[in-house]
Amino acid sequence: GKITAALIDYYVDGGAYSTLTPIVLWRGTVHALGPYECDHIHIRSWGVATNKVPCGAYRGFGSPQVIFAGESMIDEIAIALNIDPVEIRRNNGYKIGSSTATNQIIDQSCGLMETIEKATDKAEWRTKWQKPEQRSGTLRKGIGVSTVYYGVGLGAGGKHLDRAGTSMILMKDGSVHCAIGNVEMGQGARTVLAQIAADALGAPFELVNIVETDTNLVPDSGPTVASRTTFMSGNSLMLAAEQLRPRLLQVAVDMLGAPGVDAVELVDGKAFLKAEPAGKQIGFRELAAKFYAYRLMPSAFGWFIAPDSSYDKDTGQGNAYFVYSYCTNVAEVEVDMETGEFRVTRITSAHDMGKAINPQQVEGQIEGGTLQGMGYATMEEIRHDADGRMLNNAFATYILPTTEDTPELDPIIVEHAYDRGPYGAKGFGEVPLMGIAPAIANAVYNATGVRIRKLPIKPEKILGLDE
Repeated sequence: GKITAALIDYYVDGGAYSTLTPIVLWRGTVHALGPYECDHIHIRSWGVATNKVPCGAYRGFGSPQVIFAGESMIDEIAIALNIDPVEIRRNNGYKIGSSTATNQIIDQSCGLMETIEKATDKAEWRTKWQKPEQRSGTLRKGIGVSTVYYGVGLGAGGKHLDRAGTSMILMKDGSVHCAIGNVEMGQGARTVLAQIAADALGAPFELVNIVETDTNLVPDSGPTVASRTTFMSGNSLMLAAEQLRPRLLQVAVDMLGAPGVDAVELVDGKAFLKAEPAGKQIGFRELAAKFYAYRLMPSAFGWFIAPDSSYDKDTGQGNAYFVYSYCTNVAEVEVDMETGEFRVTRITSAHDMGKAINPQQVEGQIEGGTLQGMGYATMEEIRHDADGRMLNNAFATYILPTTEDTPELDPIIVEHAYDRGPYGAKGFGEVPLMGIAPAIANAVYNATGVRIRKLPIKPEKILGLDE
């Protein structure tokens, strides 16, 4: 069950203008093999101009498309070899020391195997999985799996944009105002970044304010894409705090009568002597007032540049990204064999994102991304006429999943820290969507024996009636 060679052709319909097609094509090319060891690999990719509307970015940026194809094929290989689909992934998946398709050695922060074990155990894979031909009846259940790896940040294809700045200002009332170069768009960045800033500075979380992004305050820090905000802005906040914190500690030295900064600590808004943690404590507001009385510089600026990548576009070899996040999804479905109607009943999703700065928000990202991926798999479809005009360009005709469509969701956090991330964190915001479609498609195959090769999955396709 070892993969020995792979020849992959990858085509992208870019529409009438290239827009983001080149970078989407590059990311899809790098990830086309999936998180699997293979010694002999040839990946060819093309961006195709058509008479359709031009394309933009979508969560995953080229990865969901290749993952659907790749993970469907891994399942087909497992069936052909009479191997459990989980076992073939376990046999070939990345571990520390594995080499990627671009000959990059995975040297740390690789939790893929743990995500496989935890997701399949939680979903009770061993007791639920059986071959399609062993299932019978009108209403049939199926279970499917997918694995994902995802390069964090812009990678070698966009490293000229991979930087981030932060301005951190301590106010006289003890509040801390942080201006960052990435944007809050509902992903919870302001909360997570406030946590990082508070911990790095020693301030109370409730006194830290992440202000609205403004290039009058912080230089352009690159786009808010590629699951890079926690990693990039988090690191820039820590660099700013490294400058401001020693000044606060020096004030604490005077107020506590300590012999030097090495003798004091500042944690959760309290300054105290390391030798007497239960002794005298100075509150953060009081510390800030004295700071201003001393007329010390109350601001600092952090500027972080992403770890370098060594990818050579001429040879296709080298480090395409500085680190990868990993995921395993297990989807369960029920299919009516008479009508082709099906229902996703449960999705278990285990993610290695390095360190979960805010576990509650991590679980929220997993749940939201999973539902979005379910929409991509089961109902979202752009249709065109022969001239390339969109036929369903309104929310009344472009169907999206709602809370009523939500199956049982089981998010699982796996932590394999990355030594260059803020407190070990990697980016992962896009990953929850990316492997859902093939997991559902593999589950539908497991229930029915029908392989779906074009999304979305529809009853007429299951019944063989689609054009």
